[in-house]
Amino acid sequence: MKRRIFFGIAPLLLLVAGIGIYAIVLFRSLGGKVDVLLKENYRSVVAGQQMKESLERMDSAAFFTLVGEDARGRQLYQENEPIFAENLRIEEHNVTLPGEQTLADSLHSLFTNYNSEIGKFWNLADLTQKRQVYFNTLLPIATQIKDTAQEVIRINEENMLAQNQEARTVSRESTRYMILVGLFGIGASLFFAFWLQRSLVRPLQRLTGVAKELGDGKLDQLVPVTSRDELSQLAEAFNKLAGKLRNYRQTTTDQILQARQLTEIAFSAFPDAVFACSADGKINFLNPSATKLLASTETRGRLPDADRRRRADRRRRGGHRGAGGAGPVRRRGPDADRGRGRPVRVHPPGAR
Repeated sequence: MKRRIFFGIAPLLLLVAGIGIYAIVLFRSLGGKVDVLLKENYRSVVAGQQMKESLERMDSAAFFTLVGEDARGRQLYQENEPIFAENLRIEEHNVTLPGEQTLADSLHSLFTNYNSEIGKFWNLADLTQKRQVYFNTLLPIATQIKDTAQEVIRINEENMLAQNQEARTVSRESTRYMILVGLFGIGASLFFAFWLQRSLVRPLQRLTGVAKELGDGKLDQLVPVTSRDELSQLAEAFNKLAGKLRNYRQTTTDQILQARQLTEIAFSAFPDAVFACSADGKINFLNPSATKLLASTETRGRLPDADRRRRADRRRRGGHRGAGGAGPVRRRGPDADRGRGRPVRVHPPGAR
């Protein structure tokens, strides 16, 4: 029985374990995608945004010089140049997408060229030359840097969107799989519950039916033994009990038959007539004297004592008639029946 219960529960345990393992793998996969979004792509997007903003301020610093704010322009440039350099370093160490390394190298080359040209720009004293350098050199380089940084932002944002869509797809598929697995688990649970019920209840029903048959006196019933579990051991014990009851009934029946035969032999040797009657008055046994007595009397199936009482009643009625003038009635003395077989009634228990 323990094995049946284990085999009935084991598939459910395996199903639960499989769902748990699948959930762990799914969460790790989704967690990895989130990590890619935050650790790789998002950092590159932030670095690209910071480079664009710091470059715009450096470009504004150069423009301040063109309008006569040289000191303010130099200060603004010195404040934003380290910011650009730091974010460029972050991007160079966070290359994760195809083509991103080329963009990072291009940014590094353009920024180096921009620093070189703006250094020359600060050293010029003629405002007209500064304007020419700014519009012909610095502004085109800054535009290229911003476009390159924007391209870095674009490819990382696209990858973030792709990863997000993939995560959504995995989530939908996982939801579908979980629903299917849940339905399969419910079906499997019902199947194994029905199987376990049949394997446990049916032997008990057979045992109950056989017990009712034994209660009705049908001791030849047996419980089929189909396995070696606890229920089979109970069936074997029940069959042993039924076998002992059959043996006891057979032994008791033989003893009763022997006792009856001995009684009939003993009664057959009696000189007196012996009748054995059932509760309804039916004669079950006659010894030889009783047989002769019935043959010598006109009982027509009635017992001799009943015939004797009938004759006695007839004599008493005849005696009364003699006293009225009909003549004397001859009475038989108390010893008139001496020497004849006197019937003895043998009543079964409860017949009186």
